[in-house]
Amino acid sequence: MEIFKVAIASEYWDEEDIDEISRVFLQKIERRKIERWAQAALDPALVITIIWIGKEVISGILNALGQDIWQSLKQKISKKVSDKNYPGLTISFQNGASKVEFDLRSNDPKIIERGFDTIDEALKTINNTSDRINLSFDKTKQKWEKLEERKIVRTISGVIAGSGTPIVKDGKTFVLRDEDLPHIAKMNEGLPFTLGHDGKIIGKVTKTWVEESLVKFEAGIFEGLSEKEMKEVDKFKGVSMGFTRRED
Repeated sequence: MEIFKVAIASEYWDEEDIDEISRVFLQKIERRKIERWAQAALDPALVITIIWIGKEVISGILNALGQDIWQSLKQKISKKVSDKNYPGLTISFQNGASKVEFDLRSNDPKIIERGFDTIDEALKTINNTSDRINLSFDKTKQKWEKLEERKIVRTISGVIAGSGTPIVKDGKTFVLRDEDLPHIAKMNEGLPFTLGHDGKIIGKVTKTWVEESLVKFEAGIFEGLSEKEMKEVDKFKGVSMGFTRRED
């Protein structure tokens, strides 16, 4: 009896690399589509969703998956991201209404391997919940962190995207429409806020809304930033071309 399913979505990964990753798993892989909505999101990305079918808590999924499969997945992905500069990786575990996402942005194989090695430890701290939980890998601390547990000391606001924003993808240009904006707002809420593109996580997006054909956001800035980092935050001009992800 099958106790889990696997779905893979990718953006700008070579098909042969996706096939190689898919062969790690014993069952048929469901292929999904990622839609990216802003220039900052046009980096290569891979989303692996492991759907747990049993009644057990989500923290038991790696035992069911098997260490051989997990180690093989770690080795293949760390090599791919290093060889071909695929910096975006999300491992998502889903059990009914519970969903836990591990987001890691790096093309350093040692960081990728460390991320894989510590996911099991992070999962053990999570009980099944109907909420979406997002963890990001802190490259400095070398561990996964729940953004909702970090203390916020100040807030900033800005714009993610707006109706009429031109997006170039696969050599084609398309324009965001008003009907796209609520989806962008919903999916960006709760995501990490970084110091520069692919930089250090310094906060999280706490609120998003659509106003006058713009997706606006409010981000909470965490305590513990250096004086230099806080000065960079002070320079923030209120416009941030962020991104969202959707798997169809």
